[in-house]
Amino acid sequence: MANKKVALVRRCKTPVGWRYYPAVIGKTGKLKPCVVSVAGAEVWYPEGYYALRSFSGDQIVYTKLGNNPSDALAALERSTHLRDARQSAAAAGAKIVEEPGRKLLSKAYKDFLSAAVDRGSLEAAEVYELAGDEFLKVIADKTYADEITPDDIVKYHKALAKRKLAARTIANRHKNVVAFLLYLKLDTKTLAPKTPRFEKTTPEIYKFEEMRVFFNSLREDKHQLMFDIYLQTGVREQEAMHLEWSDIDTSTKTLKLRAKPRWGFKMKDYEQRELPLSKELLEELQTYRAAHPDQGPLILGKWNTKKKEWGPDGHMLRTLKQLVRAAGLNCGHCDSCLQTYVTPPRRRRNAKHAPSLPPPECENWFLHKFRATYCTNLLRPHLDERTGLMEAGLDIVTVQKMMGHGDLASTMRYLRPAEGASVQTAVNSIKWR
Repeated sequence: MANKKVALVRRCKTPVGWRYYPAVIGKTGKLKPCVVSVAGAEVWYPEGYYALRSFSGDQIVYTKLGNNPSDALAALERSTHLRDARQSAAAAGAKIVEEPGRKLLSKAYKDFLSAAVDRGSLEAAEVYELAGDEFLKVIADKTYADEITPDDIVKYHKALAKRKLAARTIANRHKNVVAFLLYLKLDTKTLAPKTPRFEKTTPEIYKFEEMRVFFNSLREDKHQLMFDIYLQTGVREQEAMHLEWSDIDTSTKTLKLRAKPRWGFKMKDYEQRELPLSKELLEELQTYRAAHPDQGPLILGKWNTKKKEWGPDGHMLRTLKQLVRAAGLNCGHCDSCLQTYVTPPRRRRNAKHAPSLPPPECENWFLHKFRATYCTNLLRPHLDERTGLMEAGLDIVTVQKMMGHGDLASTMRYLRPAEGASVQTAVNSIKWR
């Protein structure tokens, strides 16, 4: 049974394709970021993610964890403790039975995650699971929901701080745990009255000059259309992947966002919405469709060579990173741009066999930044070229609906304050004395 234990591995992109290799834990007990063991040698592969390898009978099962070393190591510890607990319970013939009128934490937690998935909130389910797993580990001595106390929340905060997580991350994990407590119908004002404070940052958006240079560098019509859709509609990645030509209404010049059962795609919170299309974007869509009539029902689809059919393109982020790098637009100062490859000590005598460093993927370019840019541009005052006058941006309630947000607070998080020339003009126009 030695080979049946849970192991922490990393799925890496290597020169010969994607491979699973054992993750390397240093003498301090911490994971060495992006380092794996290959034939006894430590090798650094920056592109990839961590996963737990377990067994269901004789079948190997991989559970994706993400790219954070601390979270991956914590997940390994949780799985190991859970396996040991199950083995001990089975050996003792013990079985936890839910008492009438009391909510069993383990069962309620599974139901909580399932509810998020069922309503189409897949991203929410992932972050809930990340926060909830560690919270339940911290309060492992509690069996029922009514046993949770304010001290348990404090213990959870201390556990996160001990792992040196950022203050913002701790605050976000706290909010996710509170969502679970609300699901349990507990008094959150008593249990978790205060959210940990952190220094709030201004949301990142693309500047006009960046967009001008980026779009001028694009050579393929699909890439032009892809990123124009992101920039001028603010759609989420999953929404962009599943856009169909039938979603376009040329008479009303709108784009309808809705679920796509055939692709297994559900709208976040099941909320459909319609977005106005600019004259330029609508013409670009029509021109592209006329030039590519045989590319299937998806606007931004990709040919699947194995299935011999068109399907969703799940590599748009990778495409963006590659195009930015090729255009020489990498910022040059983020961690990814500054990464350097050091030949592992055991391989220096035979360095020619060491894997080469993949090209850097700038951290300042990502798909969600288009969404923040879109939201900010809708809210921001702009110059009307016809009249030469400043026009107010759209009201925030309208922008909330266009963004598909359930509350105004979500929309406000994307709003950047006015800056630059517009601020200077406003200041100069004020009669101060």
